[in-house]
Amino acid sequence: MTNLATAHLEKITSIHLDDQNRVSLGRKIRHRSKDYCVYQDRESGVIVFEPIELIPLSTHWLEKNHKAKAAVEEGLADAKAGRLVSAKAVFAKHRKNSAV
Repeated sequence: MTNLATAHLEKITSIHLDDQNRVSLGRKIRHRSKDYCVYQDRESGVIVFEPIELIPLSTHWLEKNHKAKAAVEEGLADAKAGRLVSAKAVFAKHRKNSAV
């Protein structure tokens, strides 16, 4: 990050490091997030916290598989619109003996 432009940045508050060099962001932060990328300009020392959203590895595959993600989003939209089918009806055609 070279030549960090700070003209678009707004000073929100001043903070103090605790004895273990931790920072409390306080309640004045607009973008409430639990995770941040932290950048520091090598020349000026300016530190920027960028809010991020972390995706668990167990569900990361869905973000990479566009076909599966589209199917999940379609299913959620159907459910929200009330277009539901009972699981019994869906799986009945897959059973060899429907009397079970």
